[in-house]
Amino acid sequence: MATINFLKCGPPVPRTLDSAKAVHVMDIDFSVNNATSGDTWQIMPIPKNMWIVDVFAYNTTAEGGTATINVLVTSGTTFLTSFNLNSAAGMGRYMNPTTTAAQTGQLYVAEDTLDLLINNDLDAAEVRIVVEYLMTSAKQ
Repeated sequence: MATINFLKCGPPVPRTLDSAKAVHVMDIDFSVNNATSGDTWQIMPIPKNMWIVDVFAYNTTAEGGTATINVLVTSGTTFLTSFNLNSAAGMGRYMNPTTTAAQTGQLYVAEDTLDLLINNDLDAAEVRIVVEYLMTSAKQ
């Protein structure tokens, strides 16, 4: 089991949706960066006072065998559990608008990281992770 740090790209660069919300888009290609079951990949820094509103995953290339990931935060919040990477064009979403008990997101009062927990060996899948967030304070 390994922890792989993909944070070298720096902090999220906001793509403004309106005056308050922004999104961070990450394309992950497991054919370029193979993963082993049990690996943890740190894919996005979470600065103090970030409120993650929603997390989406969209699978663009199927793995070709049993393949799932969890999208979670080191401190414990799991946004997507067992997201299936063996289905081309599969989509997962943390805040499901079809349920009456939709999640309200998560506010982080301390720095953290958004991580992928790899549940199976991966060498072919490609996935896009999209994080919708707010910064609740100008001071970070």
